[in-house]
Amino acid sequence: MLQKSLVSNPLLLLDDVMSELDEEHRESVLSFVYQGIQTVITTTNLGYFSKEFLGRSKVVSFDA
Repeated sequence: MLQKSLVSNPLLLLDDVMSELDEEHRESVLSFVYQGIQTVITTTNLGYFSKEFLGRSKVVSFDA
C-alpha cells in the first residue's frame, strides 16, 4: 500500500465529490476510503452515505 512508502500518512480531501457521482461510483469511492486512508469528505447531503459508513466516521457539521 502507498502508506508503506511514505514517512507520514497521506490525507485525501474529497470536496463535495459525492454529488457529482452516481450510486455505483459513490460506492467505488467509499470502497477505496474503507482501505484505511485518512480522508476528509465534505458534503451537503449525508444521505449519500450508509449508516455503517457514518458510524465508522467522525461527522462534523457547521450550521449557517
